[in-house]
Amino acid sequence: MSATPWVLWVAGGVAFLLVALGMPLAIRGWQALGRKDREVSLRKVHTGEIPRVGGFVLMLGFAIVAIRGLAGTTELSAAHEWFSQNPITGAVLGALICGGFGLYDDLVGLRARYKLFGQVLAAAIAVFGFGLHWQALADLLGPAGLLADPLTVLFLVAGVNAINLSDGLDGLAGGNVALGLSVVVVAALSHGAAAVAVGWIAATALGAVLGFLVHNRHPARVFMGDAGSYFLGFL
Repeated sequence: MSATPWVLWVAGGVAFLLVALGMPLAIRGWQALGRKDREVSLRKVHTGEIPRVGGFVLMLGFAIVAIRGLAGTTELSAAHEWFSQNPITGAVLGALICGGFGLYDDLVGLRARYKLFGQVLAAAIAVFGFGLHWQALADLLGPAGLLADPLTVLFLVAGVNAINLSDGLDGLAGGNVALGLSVVVVAALSHGAAAVAVGWIAATALGAVLGFLVHNRHPARVFMGDAGSYFLGFL
């Protein structure tokens, strides 16, 4: 086994610290802006003004570690050409685009059809622009394998909304995502250096989610908002 496991521990650990330590500052900033919790939903079970800035901090911590990993001579930069038409690039870019639409909704408000448009756009860019392809689905469909890519877009949109709809209780959506990312990290470790890019992205996202959960456990001090649920659901 290469040094890959240590690299993933470091990536996840740095992301955890950035998000966990940066969250109190973001909470104070959100409160200083006077943002109000105007959500009207059957899933709303909390009272009071809970800041919805967690997703922004989570994405920011993830992005800082990811960019640092791609700079210089790291295992990630050696294994992944970031600006190429690479499926991993498409997945991360799509997640950030999706999270960006969610962040706009958290700050300003966005109609449902525009949020759906953003989700479809992000998924289409990842699939058709960067070659994010679900080969197992194509094999399963057989002669209808050309439908695999459009169905992958639908699957990604469904994943985004599944996490978004589960974001109703303290720690629920973040905990679900953390479990899923843990599986990806373990799978990447079993493949050693061959999966360093996938492992780095998953470990960084896992660290960021765990840093968020420090402040989202019951009673939650912060919510991830649509920015976090869209970003994590896509990723």
